[in-house]
Amino acid sequence: STNMTLFREFWRERGKADAFRVLNAVYSSNDALGVAHRASLGFGFGRYLMEDLGNELAVSIGVQGVQERRESCEAQGRSRTMEISAFAESGLATCNDAELFINLQWHLYSFQSRDMDIYFTSNAYPSLSDEGRLRGDMKLVLDWELFNNFFWSINARAEIDNAGDQDDDSLDTTDFTLSTGITWKY
Repeated sequence: STNMTLFREFWRERGKADAFRVLNAVYSSNDALGVAHRASLGFGFGRYLMEDLGNELAVSIGVQGVQERRESCEAQGRSRTMEISAFAESGLATCNDAELFINLQWHLYSFQSRDMDIYFTSNAYPSLSDEGRLRGDMKLVLDWELFNNFFWSINARAEIDNAGDQDDDSLDTTDFTLSTGITWKY
């Protein structure tokens, strides 16, 4: 599975200081869920619910357009459109949808002799154009400083898609990943 996310906050100059606008762009693919390509671009609004030293909690909501290449779009009530590309040769359909995005971000951190960061991000994507379709993901990242600017990281991610098994019983509706590594931050 592949996932690249750009989540950009644009702060307002007037009004509430804890409110912001959001640009949300995501590219992903997931063999377990049967998605060869998924790209989305959206815009929304967000607000910090908590912003204390060592603890931040933010929520945002918006609308986005999504393009997916899957085995079929028909089972979810969408029309099948084929593109002339390498994907067309493989028999994949291009599906275009509109959906909401609801994002929750929590960041807990500590500046002690050894820094610690915990990031939790959760996204829900209820479809506006495909009735009954719901997907989402959760990500938990733990970073502990081993020594000056070197961290041990643990990443856990879960992804759900209730259309993951629409055409193929061998596909799942959920996928989990767990990774660990050493990172350097400056």
